[in-house]
Amino acid sequence: MADPSSSKRSGASASADSASGARLFLRFYLPPELRTETLALLDRVERAEDPTRHRAELARIVVALTERGLDAYYLEALRTAGAGFLVERSARLGVSSVLGILSPLLGGILGRLDASQLLAVCGHLRGLMR
Repeated sequence: MADPSSSKRSGASASADSASGARLFLRFYLPPELRTETLALLDRVERAEDPTRHRAELARIVVALTERGLDAYYLEALRTAGAGFLVERSARLGVSSVLGILSPLLGGILGRLDASQLLAVCGHLRGLMR
């Protein structure tokens, strides 16, 4: 992993990007298996006669992607910082708690979406994966 201090940006540089209208983003990398599984599910949903039959699978993938993102943005940062075993363990417990709450919530939300809304979610996920 790169040295975080080597990638610091000055406030002026960040402000210049914002002022220019540049689309700024953060990126995290997926394990190949999760990427393959996600793309396969998106294909199934997008080709399905009834996309609503895949609501539970889509919710499960969204939770898995969220878990990977939390790991990349939060837990990897703690590991890089050398925060220590107890801090990392506490953070993992917090992430697990968040995912425990989020999982049924997402299932309920995606469970209410109609076919066109589910397809929009799939399109959004594809856009994020580019």
